Amino acid sequence: MEPNKVIELPTKGLRLEIYDSVIILRSDEDMRVLSSAVKNGGLCTSKNILNMSVRWMYYSPTPEKEIERYEEVFGVDDIVGMMTAADVKKAVVRHQEGVTVVATAGVSNAASPGEEVEIWHNGTINIIVVVENKLKDEALANSIITITEAKTQVFNMLDIRSVNSGMPATGTTTDCVAVASLGRGDEAIRYTSSGTDIGRTMGKLVFECVLDNIILNNGLSPKRSMIRRASERKIDVKVHLDLIADIVKGALPLEDLENIEDETVRCLYVSGLRIYDEYSDGKGADRASLIESLKILGKAISKRLGGPAAEEEYENIMNDDNVEAMAEEDAPLLLTLGLAIGNRHLE
Repeated sequence: MEPNKVIELPTKGLRLEIYDSVIILRSDEDMRVLSSAVKNGGLCTSKNILNMSVRWMYYSPTPEKEIERYEEVFGVDDIVGMMTAADVKKAVVRHQEGVTVVATAGVSNAASPGEEVEIWHNGTINIIVVVENKLKDEALANSIITITEAKTQVFNMLDIRSVNSGMPATGTTTDCVAVASLGRGDEAIRYTSSGTDIGRTMGKLVFECVLDNIILNNGLSPKRSMIRRASERKIDVKVHLDLIADIVKGALPLEDLENIEDETVRCLYVSGLRIYDEYSDGKGADRASLIESLKILGKAISKRLGGPAAEEEYENIMNDDNVEAMAEEDAPLLLTLGLAIGNRHLE
């Protein structure tokens, strides 16, 4: 079986082989590996770490059997193997100061700790880290903490939400990490936290790899549309438009919202969603302050899009008791109302 591509990595004896549905990180020397992998997870010695693509909604009670097939193909018996529905050919690779990181990222299975999981996909963050230095076992364990913190930092920066609850996600339910040590150097490293030199390098590279992969392969740009940001929070903007249709004649169709390119409007709308997040988490202001804050932002949105006339109309509509009642039921509606009114006054 010939690879489509081979990447010779800066660390001597380390290379990444890329096939149609499999990538395999190979070492000429034994590596001490700690992982949550499907095959040979835990602490082991290996020269081969594999990441394979599986079909959408793949399930098997014995997934390690799939990886054992590749052990036969490659003529080895020590593969540390993980799986993902992401395209492994799009893996992002980084290397710095004796640390190599290979990551693939799918976030269709994003989740928040402690929640009930009702939606399940094969979206997975798989991260492989190889350190040239000799690491003690506690350093391998410490590395998994550092790697996970870096991954979660990406989720926080991109505001990735749980597909189940709409709450902030910290990863997916099927994420996998493998950290390996080539054992070089005279003295074994004991600590790899974010406060150490090697931990900082590891965290930096993991952050870059996961960030690049999510943006490039999942379309989760920080500037993604207002409608997508709302839907990720389980907020149905179509329901908003149906509710205000009789109040705002000629309210814009849902698809038109995707075409609003004004960056200031997007920032105002997302700011309102963030305020609503804090309220929903019990960390923000009381309900009255929430409503007042979203009114201010909704009015600013209408003025930005439609000028003073739109601003005046927004203020007048807010005197309607029916609107007040709807806002009490669904506060983010006040933001969508600003979009609808502003759009009416566009020239």
